[in-house]
Amino acid sequence: MKKIFCLFIGLCVFSAFFVSCKKKPVVVQDDIPVIESSFKWYYFFDGSFKEIERLALSMAMPEYPWTEAVRISSISCEAGNNEKTARGFAIVNRLGVLVFDGENIELCGDSMLFDRRTAGNIVFEDNVPLFSVYRSAFFNNASTRVNAIHPFLIQFNSEQKILYPILTVENFGFDSSSEITDFVWDGDVWTCSVKTDDAQKVDFSYVSFQAKKPLVSISPETAESSLFITSSSMEQFRRAQSPMPIKNAPDRLLHLLKSIPHNTDYMVVCYTAGGHSPRTYISSANIHETHSLSAKAILSDVWCGALFEDGTMFFNGAIPGGKVVNAGKNIAIRLPKLPAGFVYSGFTISASRLYASWEETSFFKTARSGFICVNLDAVLP
Repeated sequence: MKKIFCLFIGLCVFSAFFVSCKKKPVVVQDDIPVIESSFKWYYFFDGSFKEIERLALSMAMPEYPWTEAVRISSISCEAGNNEKTARGFAIVNRLGVLVFDGENIELCGDSMLFDRRTAGNIVFEDNVPLFSVYRSAFFNNASTRVNAIHPFLIQFNSEQKILYPILTVENFGFDSSSEITDFVWDGDVWTCSVKTDDAQKVDFSYVSFQAKKPLVSISPETAESSLFITSSSMEQFRRAQSPMPIKNAPDRLLHLLKSIPHNTDYMVVCYTAGGHSPRTYISSANIHETHSLSAKAILSDVWCGALFEDGTMFFNGAIPGGKVVNAGKNIAIRLPKLPAGFVYSGFTISASRLYASWEETSFFKTARSGFICVNLDAVLP
């Protein structure tokens, strides 16, 4: 009973925060054209994804807490090079990894690793996608182990299309009652939050680690000699996660968003293609109280983009492998309008294709979800 009461209090606190931060999507600017063709809708259904003519045709889904729902929880892209087009990758909670390679879309799953686990936090080391998984003890009473392994950090081999754990919870000295529920990686130091849940209480602890060699070469069996692990604190973890003023954002991102009116309060989560954890920037110190707009951005070598929840998209640079857009000047478009209760939650670009995730949200729950594919060659000048 005590455990349920603690969770109830936690949900109330989270709910109050969610209400204060979340709101219906609003238009960032009024004079941005909406694209009306050259796109395809997809939604998640029956363990895979399915193309539909209109989003309204997607089958109604029951609502689940976002940690338990099938949804794109994290999306970004690898760094490009001269030999091949950069691919986009999306972590689909409960299903697997979506690979976007130009027009080609492939879902790579692992039923054991994704079973009843929350997956997300995509980052890249040496252009290899990594992400984390954990299982909520409140929603799942089964063992957290997979073939005697209690996974934390997963590597996706994009050539062989297989997934395997490279770090486990036990590698950090924790047992089966603990889960590493979140992390922040700045390119050097990993700072992690650990939740320990037993019959009497829930505790949080924090650890930091650095790898003595590339993580992609580490396995759970070699991790003990390959990591430098230290204890951390809630303050250090919060500091690693804390938003920074928008004035501290990279110059390319500031230039991209310069047309947004100065009195607009917004938050942007900025990824680096093929890089570390995203960094968050806010336009106002009181942003949570003012119900800010929310956007996801990606900085790549030849382009940068930012997508707001209402579908407003800012772009600058060249379409990968293609033309320079708008003579190198910023351009804005608006993705197709979503029904009430739906938002765009992130995006990636591969070759001339933009892939943007969408989901149906209500309070802290998610129902329908999927993604849209837009042919940028056809919609950008």
